[in-house]
Amino acid sequence: MRSRLMAVCLIGLLAGPIACNKKETKTSSATGKPKLGINPNGTSNSAPDESKAPPELKKVFDYIDAHIDDHVENLQKWIQQPSISNSGEGIPESAEMVKGFFDKLGCQTTRVIDVGISP
Repeated sequence: MRSRLMAVCLIGLLAGPIACNKKETKTSSATGKPKLGINPNGTSNSAPDESKAPPELKKVFDYIDAHIDDHVENLQKWIQQPSISNSGEGIPESAEMVKGFFDKLGCQTTRVIDVGISP
């Protein structure tokens, strides 16, 4: 269950700007931050065949590729955030962090819903 939630959140974080209709933000190079040097197509530079993908999905892939450094930095922050679902440790903070990512991406409405701790 947690892995499905993580996958949904990752997809949302990466595709959020498209879904939230946010205008393109400055890339890492435009802000003067050092680039991480990540090639979205790996070391072999073998990109997937997107010829049959719908145009909307192509826009998502292009956005992800153009902002790969920002996505990796967000993922690094997320991984560093302690969260233990059995005890609830760090779960509210993790939820707020994800909400912050969506806020930063420009989503119109974001909120965290406390569902309590499972017994």
